Amino acid sequence: MLGFILNNVKLGLFVLFEKQNSVWICSLILKKIIFYIRMKRYIKGCLCIYADALHRQPLVI
Repeated sequence: MLGFILNNVKLGLFVLFEKQNSVWICSLILKKIIFYIRMKRYIKGCLCIYADALHRQPLVI
């Protein structure tokens, strides 16, 4: 009986750890996606500003 209870506790802890691990991995992936989207918007904004500046000022070589 004691072995059965210990086995269930181990299984419960393993499942809990797996869930926490998967949540951690999901949050990590989500953070990477959000970071990528923000960087993309930032770069796009910089390019728009740069292109706008190029159109307004004559290019001096």
